[in-house]
Amino acid sequence: MTPSLASLACVLFMGALFYINYDRSARTSKALWIPIVWLLIALSRAPAAWFKGPGDTMAGAGEEYIEGNPFERNIFSAIIALATVVLLMRGGRVGKFVRANGPIVAFVLYCGLSLLWSDFPTIGFKRWTKLLGDLEMVLIVLTDREPAAAVDRVFTRVAFTLIPLSVLLNRYFPDLGRTYEPASGRMFFTGVTTNKNTFGMLCMIVGLYCWWRTLEEWQNRKARGRHGPLLANGFILLLSAYLLYVADSATSKSCLYLCGGIIAVVKLFRFGRKPAVVHLLVAGAVGISVSALFFTGSLLGNLGRNSTLTGRTELWSEVLTIPVSRLVGAGYESFWLGDRLNMMWRLSGQAPVQAHDGYLEILVNLGWVGIIFLAALIIHGYCKIMQRLRRDPQRECLALAFFVSALIYNLTEAAFKMSDPVWIFFVWAIMATKMRPLEVVAASSVKTSTAASSPTSPTSLTSNGSIEESFHAI
Repeated sequence: MTPSLASLACVLFMGALFYINYDRSARTSKALWIPIVWLLIALSRAPAAWFKGPGDTMAGAGEEYIEGNPFERNIFSAIIALATVVLLMRGGRVGKFVRANGPIVAFVLYCGLSLLWSDFPTIGFKRWTKLLGDLEMVLIVLTDREPAAAVDRVFTRVAFTLIPLSVLLNRYFPDLGRTYEPASGRMFFTGVTTNKNTFGMLCMIVGLYCWWRTLEEWQNRKARGRHGPLLANGFILLLSAYLLYVADSATSKSCLYLCGGIIAVVKLFRFGRKPAVVHLLVAGAVGISVSALFFTGSLLGNLGRNSTLTGRTELWSEVLTIPVSRLVGAGYESFWLGDRLNMMWRLSGQAPVQAHDGYLEILVNLGWVGIIFLAALIIHGYCKIMQRLRRDPQRECLALAFFVSALIYNLTEAAFKMSDPVWIFFVWAIMATKMRPLEVVAASSVKTSTAASSPTSPTSLTSNGSIEESFHAI
């Protein structure tokens, strides 16, 4: 098949997936396209990277990493500006989520405060605005009039686009879908991303959601109209598993297997919904990961990795030799800049721009104070998820899976940072809560108002619902 015919087949396949999965009863806001575009970029590659040839991938990479790309900066600024307008229009509902998630707000604010002692406050501030952008994208989804439907729309539009495109690029457009290791010439499949680790992360995130959704639809398969979503999500699940296999990303594989197992046990077995069992599952998943990485070499061997974690242990040692305040760190996203970046490149003989460990990355950028803020965030998040899990384990096990996957993933990758999808879904997992659709809330408020006053007065619904109704028309 020629690339042109393959592209046409890919588009038709994506269209078929969207058609059979589409829920016509859901009335989600058009503003969901803002976080969808944000995630499409975060889960694939930077906009400018699509226009680079195979030999241009590393050209000017150092300067672009430090200064950023003006074209991309304008795109992200526009998206953040639109998101800000939307959230201002939803004021009260946004405030409810902000007040209920103080540790997240405190962590983000401390990241901004740390720029006061950064050697590169301007660069750090640009990156901090993206961190705020991540929070805004999550809030847009959670404050939608139908939050559950909004989550599904976001996930499916992203998954049904990026996974088929990755298959297409891997097979028919090797200049975009493959990379080669300079030293050995080894080939890696990258799909819509730029390296095998981010490709594995894409497959892991999509795989977890589609696994949960496939089980959900299978349990409700006798209901009318459930076969289409079951088929669509099942297809993407299989493609994600295949792509994760060819990506050969051990961290993402581990997260998918372990956290997918948590979803299966909680959804399929009644005993798996008991709090004690859930605690045991979480402790077991994290414990197995820590043991495999730091104590048991045989488990690493089964995943095709050596005891140095592909050079990560040497990198961690080198990072800790760089002088920086252990109390407050170098400032948000400021460690891998200037003389420290040059020193790390000389020591490692490569060009790393992260510590390949999220907790170590927080330590060097934000110090032990940052570690404390992160620990408070993790404890707060776990407690919130467990509270929701007791009320609705069938749905909330997805949030638990994304939460645990972030804890595991950050053992070998730095993902507690801006625009990283693992961080975005970690925040969503903590903040997510089941909310009634706006129509139900409005209807109940009208009944209350009618009982208390004149039955012919429509002012209650108009005054309380005007902002949301006008926003829905965007």
